[in-house]
Amino acid sequence: MKKRSIFKFTLMVLIIALLSYVAVAGFPFGIYNFKPLHENIKQGLDLQGGLSILYQAKPPEDGSDFDSGVVGTIAKQRARLDQQGYTEATITRQGGDRIRIEIPDVHDPQQVIDILGTPAKLTFVDPDGTVIIDGSHVKRAQATLDDAQKPVIAFELNNEGATKFAEATQRLIGQKITIKLDDEELSSPTVNSVIAGGQGVIENMESTEKAEELAELIMSGALPLELEQLEVRSISATLGESALRMSIIAGLIGLALLMVFMLVYYRLPGLTACIALAGYMVIMLFMLATIPGVQLTLPGIAGIILSIGMAVDANVIIFERFKDELRTGKPPKTALRMGFSKAFSSILDSNITTVIAALVLMFFGTGPIKGFAITLLIGILVSMFSALVLTRSLLKWTLDFGVRKKGAYMFAPDKQKKLERIGVTKHYKKVWVFSGIVLLAGVVMFFVGGFNWGIDFTGGTIMTVSFEQEYKEADLSDALQKAGFSNVQVNKSAAEVGGEKTLATVRVKEIIPEEQQADMRGQIETTLKDTYHYENVKIDDFETVGATVGGELTRNAVIAVLIASALILCYIWIRFELASGIAAVIALVHDVAIMAAVCCVVRLTLNSSFIAAILTIVGYSINNTIIIFDRIRENKRRSDLARMSNARLADLSVNETLTRTINTSLTTLVMILGLYILGVDSIKEFSLPIIVGLVAGTYSSMFVAPVLWSKLASRLEKGNSKPGAAQKKAKRAGAAGK
Repeated sequence: MKKRSIFKFTLMVLIIALLSYVAVAGFPFGIYNFKPLHENIKQGLDLQGGLSILYQAKPPEDGSDFDSGVVGTIAKQRARLDQQGYTEATITRQGGDRIRIEIPDVHDPQQVIDILGTPAKLTFVDPDGTVIIDGSHVKRAQATLDDAQKPVIAFELNNEGATKFAEATQRLIGQKITIKLDDEELSSPTVNSVIAGGQGVIENMESTEKAEELAELIMSGALPLELEQLEVRSISATLGESALRMSIIAGLIGLALLMVFMLVYYRLPGLTACIALAGYMVIMLFMLATIPGVQLTLPGIAGIILSIGMAVDANVIIFERFKDELRTGKPPKTALRMGFSKAFSSILDSNITTVIAALVLMFFGTGPIKGFAITLLIGILVSMFSALVLTRSLLKWTLDFGVRKKGAYMFAPDKQKKLERIGVTKHYKKVWVFSGIVLLAGVVMFFVGGFNWGIDFTGGTIMTVSFEQEYKEADLSDALQKAGFSNVQVNKSAAEVGGEKTLATVRVKEIIPEEQQADMRGQIETTLKDTYHYENVKIDDFETVGATVGGELTRNAVIAVLIASALILCYIWIRFELASGIAAVIALVHDVAIMAAVCCVVRLTLNSSFIAAILTIVGYSINNTIIIFDRIRENKRRSDLARMSNARLADLSVNETLTRTINTSLTTLVMILGLYILGVDSIKEFSLPIIVGLVAGTYSSMFVAPVLWSKLASRLEKGNSKPGAAQKKAKRAGAAGK
């Protein structure tokens, strides 16, 4: 048994090491060459740059509202990009009649331009040129193969379209109906009989890919406004190469510190956790590199950090349960088996609630919200596999090595835990007062100056700066800040795709009045020449730019979080009880409110990454709270605690899970602190809200959620114990049964 376990353990370590090497360095194998995974992972605009296209919208000929047309056009373009997998693209209204679209990871710019610029105006025309039906009557369009295995587009009409089409085919038997897309003839089939079912096919497709592209364009509908393409540019990453490199270094340092902590505190189990965590990272990289439609962005990194925290959390839960069983005198193998059995429900419930949130965000969110949700969902599934399969197998094999000393399995093995060290139900008022002060300060600052919204939310001014030499982004950013601008975002770009001219696209928060633009242009150009020694610098253009994070994106985020909270409440109600569900959702709202209040007080600039930070805390807060509620549920089933009050049960459960709560919070905090300390401003804007949310989530899971549960549960139990309550409940149950 010992030799077999040593062999399995060694083999697993070698497999993970080999996969790690292939993931980082690649591996040539005969005629095949496996590239390093980082080369295959699609990166978002903020990490690698991409394509920027500027359109001018033309006023509608029918005299309809132009502003509504611009909003509708942006929505249609967003739908088209999402359908093509460009979920991280940003679309902004620039000035009154221009739309700028920035798309990451573009390999074929012309294909994207065709997708965005094609009006997709589908019409069915009779021999006289009269339109019978158009694309608005199409209910469904899908690429498929006909009986001869040729690509066609099968379509289904809505009720109005089906009626009009049936009437037309009845009077046009023996004649042709021409199907056109943007006035280009696709096919002209002859009507042989009345088509009354509202279904048909479009033939003469060049290829399956062309049929799929046209079907998607038809389903996305015609653009409300005609667009004229003004410019196409390749742009640099928002974060910049140095910022991304520092972020990676910070993440690796945080991961190394996390592994050191696991080794020091959990000894031999900590070693298995580190190996399993390495396996998690490798599998995660493979998933990111191979799953279609996944792009790694700053919000996506937030999803990965959260899933790493949950992977470590699952290991800590298992190890703490394992230690509890060891302390009762059970042999290691028995302690491991019972520890895993007791930890499983906690891990399952906490991960399912986060999966619910991720699924809702994925289906109801748009743009970066969807990217965050996809990355988080992948991370959760991989983290569960890492904890429940890799860690369990590795730890099981290490127990066969014959190590008997408890000191090999835990820190301070002879120290017994003292339960109820913290009386959360006694001291909750102090914590609630503290939360109230923070929230009140946030409310006061909100009414005094509001949130410090960044360019992504408010819009600002966009400038095009041209150089005749290479320049440093930091020099340009410093020159703009000296001129009085705030929240400066600099992107390198080329005049045209593949062009050689060196340009910079700069966004600043301030709106520059037209009468001040000449003086501002001269001040910035002079600073760049005199201070940073750039020659022939010229600011070509000043334009007002709309918000990157528009009302639709924010609204979708809010709706998605509300739906996720409602579903999480229902799940916790079913798995636990109503009091637990209500308490968990209130604690979640508390954590997000505390994070927002602190950001308001410290005047942190809030950009699109703030949405990712909120979503991260939503997942983390629920995870923390579920673990304590799971222990409360377990303790309520114990016969020796049957007479214990709800308040005492809450105290007991919080203290029994105290080590787990502190350890998981510390390990996750280490990862984020590394990003905050070593990161640039844009990374700090992203990491600081998460740090605040982590702290709020930790103490709310200890002092807010359990206290609320004890009070709500006691009130519900008191209501059920009133005279006649049992009879009414039985009567309702009987009525429901009928």
